[in-house]
Amino acid sequence: MSADFRRQRSAKRPKSETSKAGGGKGAKSEREFDGDVGGRLGSRRGGRRAGQDRPLGGREKGSFVGLKKGQMASSSSGKPSPPDSVASSREAVSGLNSTLAALTNRPEDCLELRLSTSRSSSPTLRKILDLAESLHIKPQLVSKAELDPFGSRHQGVVLFAKPQASPGFEAWLDSVAGSQPALALALDHLEDPRNLGALLRSAAAFGAKGLLAPKDRAASLTQAARAASAGGSEVVPLLTVVNISRSLAALKRQGFWVVAAEAETGQPLDEFRFPERSVLLLGAEGKGISRLAGLEADFRISVPLASSIVTSLNVSNAGAILMHAYFTQISSKSPRR
Repeated sequence: MSADFRRQRSAKRPKSETSKAGGGKGAKSEREFDGDVGGRLGSRRGGRRAGQDRPLGGREKGSFVGLKKGQMASSSSGKPSPPDSVASSREAVSGLNSTLAALTNRPEDCLELRLSTSRSSSPTLRKILDLAESLHIKPQLVSKAELDPFGSRHQGVVLFAKPQASPGFEAWLDSVAGSQPALALALDHLEDPRNLGALLRSAAAFGAKGLLAPKDRAASLTQAARAASAGGSEVVPLLTVVNISRSLAALKRQGFWVVAAEAETGQPLDEFRFPERSVLLLGAEGKGISRLAGLEADFRISVPLASSIVTSLNVSNAGAILMHAYFTQISSKSPRR
């Protein structure tokens, strides 16, 4: 048989036959997981040996071994999908606390759960898996690289859900009309998403009813904000309003008092008593409270500082201190909410 004839026969061989003959690239492209405690991952991209990297499904020290048979769906294969490849009908919720909060507070919105194969066990992860199982959601095992596009702080967990519905300002105002006591936050064009997220976290911790933010020239609920909120964005409604000053005026008509945080001119916090229905007004980073929003303030307070060099706090830190002060004062007068 001539060399030319051999080359022609090789070129005509079907791709599937080539894969079977050589055990080549297409022989086993998908990772497998048998769903049991002793389960293992199949071949991984990048030339890893089968079962080499398997903390989630294996028996390695510190690994998660609470998986029940059938609790895991087979993982998807393919290249990592960037965030904008997610359909507009769903959003990515990343991180342990945010995922747990979404599964708890809006289970009807939850669609798909992905876990990193390097994710170790934790009590929070066990709760997530139990809730997912109760909702008939089978988690998919994927590589960490496939989760990285959905935020740097995903902690090996990403949940896909329908976009979070937020009540309109008027509807929310009606819902808190009879709440006594009640705390709300109003952000006057805060720009850093991480500060927004940190304030949502504190607002959830101290029982705030809602957080108001302007529609324009202000931070929105990005992946960074969600991650910084540690689940707070799933608990506290983020109310987007057209005009913060008009919204403050509407709150005042419902019996709220506007308490503005002023770094230098406000009354010291330790001398102030919060009204039971309070709106805490916080200004933008480096700019403070605008003139129009400031006109709606009933009180101005500040956090006393010991340093003559560091004369101000980050807005999220100051907000957390003020919310804690409100919570402490109100809790001493009424049962814990």
